[in-house]
Amino acid sequence: MSINMHQIPIVDFERCGIHHSTIGEEDTQHIGQQICNAFEKIGFVYLVNTGISSSAVDEVNNITGDFFTKTAEEKLKYARNHVKNFGYDGMAKERLVLDKPGDYKESFNISGRVVTDESVKWPDDLVPGFSTTTVGFMKDCKALALRILESLSHALQLPNSKHLANLHSTILEPNNHSSLRCLRYPPITGELMADQVRLLEHTDYGSLTLLFQDQVGGLQIKTCEGDYIEAVPIKDSVLINVADILQYWTGGKLRSTPHRILAPKDPAQRNATRRSIAFFVHPSEDLPIAETVVKEDLANNNVTLLNLSPNDLKGMTVGHYVQEIFNKTYS
Repeated sequence: MSINMHQIPIVDFERCGIHHSTIGEEDTQHIGQQICNAFEKIGFVYLVNTGISSSAVDEVNNITGDFFTKTAEEKLKYARNHVKNFGYDGMAKERLVLDKPGDYKESFNISGRVVTDESVKWPDDLVPGFSTTTVGFMKDCKALALRILESLSHALQLPNSKHLANLHSTILEPNNHSSLRCLRYPPITGELMADQVRLLEHTDYGSLTLLFQDQVGGLQIKTCEGDYIEAVPIKDSVLINVADILQYWTGGKLRSTPHRILAPKDPAQRNATRRSIAFFVHPSEDLPIAETVVKEDLANNNVTLLNLSPNDLKGMTVGHYVQEIFNKTYS
């Protein structure tokens, strides 16, 4: 597949999809190379035929959409616990840039760390089936993420095909920050605050992100030339992007690309509710960031995280790094 710098590639993941109990090495290598090419050029790729059905995505959107229709008082009973990264965030709660208004959205966050935590208060009384539906979907996302990481290990010629997957083997366990975020961007019926948008320009801070968009659209991706292109929704696809840790561990070979969602000018888009589901993939939290080498010849001292110096990163674990992000972005 040829890569157009002004187009996000589409890769057919059918032969490596999670609907197969096993996958062939030749298929993994071939598909992994296509994904790797896209990640090197633009940092994003559409995957189709992943094994995650559109009906499963609809089910999560429907059940979390039911939650979002509740009153503010009801929703705030499940306000996000910042230590567990679990619960509801109201409008403009997340602030990606400290001197800018919070993003025009609300969300429900589910850290994989809490899946087995019996002390967590799920909104099942308010919305029956909330926990079973979302956790089941997270398990599918974990399976897909590990298949993608396996295919990338082949393409990057790492020591073995499980190398990257092994660094992420604790997804949905207590020592991993991978999480599901169900998002609602309400209609824009009035004037926003100055500089307020649906989602400010940013890069993601984990390894990969799996994004399930609705058909409203609005996500924009920044190219190498500094131009923005639309990540047009493609039915039954999953949009995958590289995040900062994977960029750092591959010495910049795989790109963590800035992206944003502006306040649309088109009246139809402004008046539409936008929904998306993001699954943020993280390595095991006890891994030391600076000392975790993916492959010696991919080391690049010019690639940093959070503009931290090598000395700052020394001794910092994945868990400490993620907590630094949370401290900066949640008001």
